[in-house]
Amino acid sequence: MILFFAVGLLLVTACANVANLLLARTTGRNKEIAVRLALGAGRARLLTLFLTESVFMSLLGGTLGLLLADAGLGFIRTLKSETLPRFAEIHLDWRVFAFASAISVLSGLFFGLAPALTGSKLDLNAPLKEGHAEGGGTSRRISSNMLTVLQFGLATMLLAGAGLLGSSLLRVLRVNPGFNPERLLTLQVFLSPVKYPEGDSKSGTTLHEMLEGIRTLPGVRSAGVVNCLPITGGVNTDFVIEGRPAPRLGDEPGADIRVTDYKYFSTMGIPLLTGRIFTEHDDGAAARVVVINETMARTFWQNQNPLGERITMKDWGPPLTAQIIGVVGDVKSNGLDEPVGPMIYWSYYQFGTVFNRIVVRAEDDPLRLVSAVKSRIWSVDKDQPVSQIETMDEILSQSLARRRLYLMLLGVFAGVALLLAATGIYGVVSYSVTRRTREMGIRVALGAERLDVLGLILLQAAKLALTGEFLGILVALAVTRLMSGMLFGVSAADPLTFAGAVLLLTAVAFAACYIPARRAMRVDPMVALRYE
Repeated sequence: MILFFAVGLLLVTACANVANLLLARTTGRNKEIAVRLALGAGRARLLTLFLTESVFMSLLGGTLGLLLADAGLGFIRTLKSETLPRFAEIHLDWRVFAFASAISVLSGLFFGLAPALTGSKLDLNAPLKEGHAEGGGTSRRISSNMLTVLQFGLATMLLAGAGLLGSSLLRVLRVNPGFNPERLLTLQVFLSPVKYPEGDSKSGTTLHEMLEGIRTLPGVRSAGVVNCLPITGGVNTDFVIEGRPAPRLGDEPGADIRVTDYKYFSTMGIPLLTGRIFTEHDDGAAARVVVINETMARTFWQNQNPLGERITMKDWGPPLTAQIIGVVGDVKSNGLDEPVGPMIYWSYYQFGTVFNRIVVRAEDDPLRLVSAVKSRIWSVDKDQPVSQIETMDEILSQSLARRRLYLMLLGVFAGVALLLAATGIYGVVSYSVTRRTREMGIRVALGAERLDVLGLILLQAAKLALTGEFLGILVALAVTRLMSGMLFGVSAADPLTFAGAVLLLTAVAFAACYIPARRAMRVDPMVALRYE
């Protein structure tokens, strides 16, 4: 909905820009319009003429837009983005064509209405006089200035939205995931519950042999296993803490659950904060033990030491009670932009699962190890399927794919709106310079400095730009609140982002006015006084 709203703002900006250009063109056609009226053309006929021209122009633009949209869809499909389910099925059908046609017609009527009304209300006397200068009129200038202000207001809103998304993405990229993703290969290994029944030690033995074979490969630093990788989400459980009042049914605290081997933490680079991690001796014959993360220790034990405390997990078959033996650092489990919750780690040899993700820390490029790693797995079980082979860097990138796509699209919209606003203010200032050529010549002839003329032109542009930016900020402060769910680490009313949007728009406005302003500075008084 936010992107659809942004597209709507861009459409209105484009309509305002074209309406401004058509207003200037209508002013240049004053004599033609006057002749048509003098020869008997009705006002309604002229209104129809102008609207027909604008709708035809809009339909041509809509046709070009459909072609660009088809190319844009093809480009987005090339992006590796599993976070956009069924995106490959999106295509341009008759409904899209009908929608685009309807929008084109309505847009043509919208941006053609102001020029059509201006042209159809023309006074016949002045344009038909010989030597009459092609002037604009107060109403035309007011309409043109209002359209320019509208463009800058809408561009401010789009730039602010894109800036907020960009700031959020930069903050997400700086988030510490809690592990080291560099040179880390991941593979999914699914142990068939038929061949490896739940509770059978055979699964633990088989997986241990696979890991030991992988660890002896050249180029492998270490290898471990976990049921769910960081960032990708996972399973959770309710639990109770022994020695504390039992919570009411349904109010038990919850925690994510991870099943790992003793090499997983060192392979991932997850730091041990206190106590110890699993060892080879924490097998099915030993007492059940668990490791918890820092957030869980801080939440439920605060200033106490959780080591030695016992917790009972309730959601995985019969209740399982284990003793806490260590506390490790927090790891982002559901995405870089999601908060870390409590997490419980179980030893794989005490709580095996059929879904497993093997992680391999490589000395160099981890993808070079894929063939060798699969060979070691199949040397233990030749029927074992291996899937979802990817690096941890790829998983991190995929987790941000949707956020990057939103930023790219809104950034493109904001860039086009910025270009349209620059074009609009250039047209207004350029037309103003042309219309006021004689005035500029008189000012220079009476002793005005060239810089005074420059200041006069830039002041006109600054008034239009700053008025539009001010109004745009007021509306954006209300609208960007709807984006709060898409933001991370930045307020919807972030002053730096809004200030940056204003500065960028102001700079672009002055740059767009530079050429007509220089033309005004170079006005020759003698030529200007003979202008009419």
